[in-house]
Amino acid sequence: MGSPEDVKQAWQRIEAWFSANAPDYLKRLQPPATPAAIEQAESELKQKLPDDLKVSLQVHNGQNPRAMEIFGTWGLHGLEKAMYSWRKFSGMAEDGTLSTEDSPKIKASPSVRPRQWDHGWLPISPKGSGDHLLLDLDPKDPACRGQVITFSPRSSTRQVVAPGFGAWLEQIAADLESGKWVMDEDGKLHQKGQGD
Repeated sequence: MGSPEDVKQAWQRIEAWFSANAPDYLKRLQPPATPAAIEQAESELKQKLPDDLKVSLQVHNGQNPRAMEIFGTWGLHGLEKAMYSWRKFSGMAEDGTLSTEDSPKIKASPSVRPRQWDHGWLPISPKGSGDHLLLDLDPKDPACRGQVITFSPRSSTRQVVAPGFGAWLEQIAADLESGKWVMDEDGKLHQKGQGD
């Protein structure tokens, strides 16, 4: 999952890389979320957020929602935007657009519930196409609570991309440092091999 110190260090590494290579990206990060905002989100979700996400929110409450995506084609929701997206997809489940029942048509990782939507999925990272990475607060395997999974309302695939938010953030830091991400001539960040 990533200890609180690991999450803070991941942010320090990301900030250092942005400072050296993409200083404008630092301006896209929002200040910390307030404890009251975190409590309000937990109250609405009717469950506690994983510690690694809470620590991250106390460093940066995501990115400015009006700015371009901070990690290539992926953004980083602050709490307000995460809850807005959660309400939107939950509303689509309430009106029958998305099913919350397990389905053999959904291709899911073994620890993920094979369904179109689950009220225990919190959108954390949006893509311009409408796809998201979600924090899975209701996995099939309770030991995997907090795993990061793929989601698209138009796709039947639900795959694990990281065991937790902290691990996902650490992977981004490692990829930045290892040169897997580059800036193009327009000042946009993308993964090497995509857009160069």
